[in-house]
Amino acid sequence: MNVQLSSRARQWQIWQRRRNEVIAAGVLIAVLAAVGVGLSLLWWWWAPQVDIVASPRGALVANEQPEEYISSDGRFGLIVAVAGIAAGLAVWLVRRFRGPVLLVALALGTFAGSWVMWQLGEEIGAVHGRDIAAALAMGEHARAPVVQLHSMGLLFLQPLLAVLTYVVCVSWSSTPDLRSPPVAPEQSPAEPGREPLDTTNTASASVEQRT
Repeated sequence: MNVQLSSRARQWQIWQRRRNEVIAAGVLIAVLAAVGVGLSLLWWWWAPQVDIVASPRGALVANEQPEEYISSDGRFGLIVAVAGIAAGLAVWLVRRFRGPVLLVALALGTFAGSWVMWQLGEEIGAVHGRDIAAALAMGEHARAPVVQLHSMGLLFLQPLLAVLTYVVCVSWSSTPDLRSPPVAPEQSPAEPGREPLDTTNTASASVEQRT
């Protein structure tokens, strides 16, 4: 009877732990996706700008240069790279839920954050550009941000770096379950019947011999 009760208690503890891991994973995905909102604002604020001019056909780019669009991709990649490394380190510090479930949630959440950043950032840039163009008189010039992503592979950069950072932290862990705090190495006990060496008396004796 006691064996059955202990077995059920153990199964209940395992089920509770799995449930808590799933809840933590869901919260992590939601938080990382919400971070994408802030990253989109940062991308829009830091975006390169082009010169536009009002014409009868609407606002047109005065001197279209491909460097502006390449720079937009580069700044997107730099932002998600830093965010991915920071996310990997932050999730690793949550010792209680370390494991494969949180690692999968980290990958999904950072990808969701990159997707939100891309979609919302381009929408904010487009609305801002239309507002600038609407305020222009015919033939007037203005500067408008270029918030566009052309290299779709950059959407996977944040989850890649986040997972890589987490795995590197795992490789440096000194505990097999990744959750237990590191244990200090035990000192070897002194041999029985053997007294510790008194370094103070030894040093004073050597000084007396020299004098």
